[in-house]
Amino acid sequence: MGIRKIGLIGLLCCIDFIAFASSSRDSLISESLKNTRDPRVLMPLSEAMLEYDDAEMQARAYFVRGLALNYGAKAAQSAQAYKKALSYMHPDTVYDQRFTYAVVLKNLGIANYRAQEYAQGDSAFRVLRDYCLKKGDSLGFALAQKNRANAKMVREEYDSAVLLMKDAIAIYEAIDYQGIPLAYMSMGSIFGRMAQPQEAMSWFRMALARIENTPDRRLEGRIYNNMAVAYREMERLDSAQYYLSKALAIQEELGSVFDQVEIRGNLARNAIEMGDLSLAHENLDAALQALDERNPRASLILRNIWVLSLDLAIIEKQADVAKSWQQKLIETLGYKRIKNDYQLMERFAQYYELIGEQDSALAYLKAANELEEKIQRERDAEAIKKAANAVELIGLKSEKGRLEGRYRKTLTYGLILFGLSLIGLWIYWNTKLKKHKRSEIFLGSDGATFQFEDKSQVHEIRPGASESGSGNAHLKLKSKAVIPVAEIIYAQSEGHYVNLFLKEKDKPEVDRTSLKALQEELEGQDFQRIHRSYLVNCKHLKAVYATKVLLADGTELPVSRTYKEELQARFKEKREA
Repeated sequence: MGIRKIGLIGLLCCIDFIAFASSSRDSLISESLKNTRDPRVLMPLSEAMLEYDDAEMQARAYFVRGLALNYGAKAAQSAQAYKKALSYMHPDTVYDQRFTYAVVLKNLGIANYRAQEYAQGDSAFRVLRDYCLKKGDSLGFALAQKNRANAKMVREEYDSAVLLMKDAIAIYEAIDYQGIPLAYMSMGSIFGRMAQPQEAMSWFRMALARIENTPDRRLEGRIYNNMAVAYREMERLDSAQYYLSKALAIQEELGSVFDQVEIRGNLARNAIEMGDLSLAHENLDAALQALDERNPRASLILRNIWVLSLDLAIIEKQADVAKSWQQKLIETLGYKRIKNDYQLMERFAQYYELIGEQDSALAYLKAANELEEKIQRERDAEAIKKAANAVELIGLKSEKGRLEGRYRKTLTYGLILFGLSLIGLWIYWNTKLKKHKRSEIFLGSDGATFQFEDKSQVHEIRPGASESGSGNAHLKLKSKAVIPVAEIIYAQSEGHYVNLFLKEKDKPEVDRTSLKALQEELEGQDFQRIHRSYLVNCKHLKAVYATKVLLADGTELPVSRTYKEELQARFKEKREA
């Protein structure tokens, strides 16, 4: 065979190899852009892409690896992979719609937040915002602001979250972006976290109206779920049940298992508040059966279900069952994450109280209060910083000549003093409210109750302290029966009737009236509304927890958020009296 023929065959082989390699490379890129969330698919794909030495394939490989780790619930490792991907990317290079510099930056910020690396998450979102501004990408800028808003919501910096979300919504509306309903829902969620359910509901309704033109069934179901939560906060449990049923029907139709689990959790929470524990068990069992706990991502979604299961076991005083759920939370989250969540620590305090370990209960409850106080201090510092910046801005404008002459100079000083006065008043009022907020009354082993106000101390209030109020007052019922007010332990609303539970009597007295009318009649008699369905005689309160009260006879009644602070404030007044 001649040299020319050998050379020609070699050239053809090279061309075939290059064509094959190019085809394989394009195939890998195509596969990487598919919307799959299975780490078992994504991780081998990443390994195959790493075989190529060029920067683009290395970047794509680490991005796919970041996705795999994210869907495998390994947020910290996912963030490292996204960071590595960015190191191979050039900000000005155009790749494709699902793989861009901005997309990787966004994922990096989200992964850092999931790993609770908040400072690094904020940094990624700020870089994303500045990058989009530089590129003149208004939609990208809006997406950056929306992600920053969601991040602020996670950190409970709600005022900042609202402002950032408004920025995003303004741009979305200006360009008529298809993501407007989702942004409306996110804004409603922020107001929901701020305990403003009426405002939240208005945003949810706007989101629902917006998707009528562009139907999105999954989003519709999520909006119904959020509306139900808002109705629960307004203590309209019937409406909450109605919208949760609609949400569940939609997600079952679509086969969206994760959404179904979330809705089941809300149905269980509603059932607990309504006192229907069998319905709560039914929904929790259905949620647990829907997901495989061995899936790392499933364990995070099931966390809320486990917490509710722990709550239910504590309510039913099933110590062994409560222990199993407590251990599952510890194994899944670890003590580090638990100690960064004051609500979880409050539940652990209730668990240890249930099993009689008073020292552990006190330790967890005190730690929960200290953490909440720390979070509140950080919020206060942020508010003071913003107010100080506003005052400084007024001074700078004055120096630039916007306020000229003696009159304007006087006005500047007046504004500064007025601003400082507002700051002082705000700090004073916020501190006063903070003392009331989440002040826990805790039953000790010796029968005393402990109230945490100064987080470095435990204040003791002995049962049987003198109370002002009832005296020898009597209550005349519609049936003409007359009962001593002091004998009433608590009242329960039931339709058009009120059940009056009395000391040393098994059956309640029934009166045709409303709980509101009874409360007005007992004005000044040391009775406290704790729930839309319950009014209690404060003399019979033995302990107050985050979501319930314990009476002297062992009865437990639910406490709603609406009346919680007023109830705790009354205990504070009694202690100081």
